Amino acid sequence: INTFDQNAPGFSVTFMLLGMLFGVSLGMLDERDWGTFDRVRSLPVPVRNIVLGKLASRFAVGVAQMIVLFAVGFALFRISLGPQPWALLLPIVGIVFVGTALGLIVAAIAPSRDAVVPLGSVLIVTMAAVGGCWWPIDLEPRWMRSVAQALPTTWAMEAFNDLMIRGRRAEAAYVPTAVLLGFGAAYLALGLALFRRRVAKG
Repeated sequence: INTFDQNAPGFSVTFMLLGMLFGVSLGMLDERDWGTFDRVRSLPVPVRNIVLGKLASRFAVGVAQMIVLFAVGFALFRISLGPQPWALLLPIVGIVFVGTALGLIVAAIAPSRDAVVPLGSVLIVTMAAVGGCWWPIDLEPRWMRSVAQALPTTWAMEAFNDLMIRGRRAEAAYVPTAVLLGFGAAYLALGLALFRRRVAKG
């Protein structure tokens, strides 16, 4: 077993989530502070569509980042891409969607730009550690494994481990990806509601 088959996706997920969260939340807060978001709002376009457009660009960057990280892992550390390498796109899309939506939530609840880094770091590091990104989740106590089921990182790593380490086919990633998309949709709905309220108060 190549230990990089565990480490490469785990740390890729960790740093992708950090990058997405900081990129989305800091970008949204900067636009608010600079007044550029207010100028864009003057266009005859719903605020929701403006926010979704910004999130879509960040989402595309996140997917590209993950693909590059896996390609580097394969080239330098000979990680396994499984019997169907394209299937890795399923959990990649799911977890990047989650990271994008989390960034919007943090942008909506962070009281200031300075609060984003500590708030986001604690959130992502906890999700990564408990969710099996840094070590096999089987090494965690039973109660922690139960808590981990409520974290999207757990489902992402389950899919990556099934595809890369256990050599399973794309079908193994269907359920984890569906769960990730569910997490992302819930986070996105919450983020849009919180951000809309924050904009209204502003």
